[in-house]
Amino acid sequence: MGFDADIVGIIYAVLGVNLFLVVWALVERHETPHKYLFVLYLSNLVSVVDDIYELSEWWRFAPQFYNVYLPSCFVLAPAIYLYIRSLVSPETRGRFELFSKHWLGFAVSTVLCLPYFLLDADIKLERLLAPSGSLEHLGIVTIGPFVSLLLLVPFSLFYLIISLREIYRNNVRIKAFFSDVEDKTLSWVRWSIVIFALILIFGALQLFMPNSITDGKVWQTIYSLFGYSWLLIIGVMAIKQKSIQIDERLNVECFEVGLDNHRDATNDQDKAQKKYKNAQLSDSETQDISEKLVGAMKGEQLFKTPGLTLRDLSDLLGISQNKASQVLNNHLNIGFYDFVNSWRVAQAKLLIGSEPKSLIEIAYEVGFNSKSTFNAAFKKHAGQTPSQYKKSNQS
Repeated sequence: MGFDADIVGIIYAVLGVNLFLVVWALVERHETPHKYLFVLYLSNLVSVVDDIYELSEWWRFAPQFYNVYLPSCFVLAPAIYLYIRSLVSPETRGRFELFSKHWLGFAVSTVLCLPYFLLDADIKLERLLAPSGSLEHLGIVTIGPFVSLLLLVPFSLFYLIISLREIYRNNVRIKAFFSDVEDKTLSWVRWSIVIFALILIFGALQLFMPNSITDGKVWQTIYSLFGYSWLLIIGVMAIKQKSIQIDERLNVECFEVGLDNHRDATNDQDKAQKKYKNAQLSDSETQDISEKLVGAMKGEQLFKTPGLTLRDLSDLLGISQNKASQVLNNHLNIGFYDFVNSWRVAQAKLLIGSEPKSLIEIAYEVGFNSKSTFNAAFKKHAGQTPSQYKKSNQS
């Protein structure tokens, strides 16, 4: 059993990381997202301790604790979903849902496993020591944990899917309010969700694989490292992640139009107009705001302001955010994010052709805050990468 010691060593390292994250989230619990992280890390800590309990064979001395981790597994995916919602939704910020339908999976799993948890410790130990395949089912006592395991995968995948939907909606929403979104797209959460989903799937497959494979050192080492990598990702990145602040007073019409345009690039003005039915602008007011918006870019070159937001621009022009967004979407047929970055790209094209500066210097000069954002925006608005444009301009 030497290889078990190697696996336990890996898990002890994970245990240390997990304990640190639990303490950190507890200290930072004044923010709602961190409360959900605390629940997430604490639930995962139960699973990590159970892995050590099983591989170190502590169950020989305390069999009554075998499988007690199962209900906590039903907390992980809902905690991720609620963490994301608390980051991106103004209506949920500041409200921790302790008694919520989202914890129903934990309650159901606890009820299913309760007969097994209450089983006499000596009977448990006898069953754990018995040769594989020689045991008889004890009705609901042993079926409960098995059913709980079967329910875990679809239950968790459901929450991971709606978590991805929440990230998608966030990535559309932020482009209605921000010109720089790189630190607001939650791409790291998306990747941790993908890894977590793969862990669930492989874990389910493991139940039907021969013991000769799943008990091997290679399989256990790879599965352990892969299985805990998502914790490191969500742990390290969550420490740096801030809530995405969108003015709660701002009408959601800005976001709804952006979402519709994102779904359908051919969306006509009539559809967008309906979203602003409660705030119709006259033709003269629309024209006036349109001229102010274009003038702010063309004359004052406000696009050079790093991190420019819709609120910043609206305050400088003395108009409401809703009206600015309405004119951008309905009259100029462009969202705020693309509006600002199209002007940045236009200025960058002029500088590439006339200034002996590097591309990254030009990117920062025109208002971009990263090379990747600059390249993506340039490709979208100019039809080629900055490097390709520079080469074609030199030939």
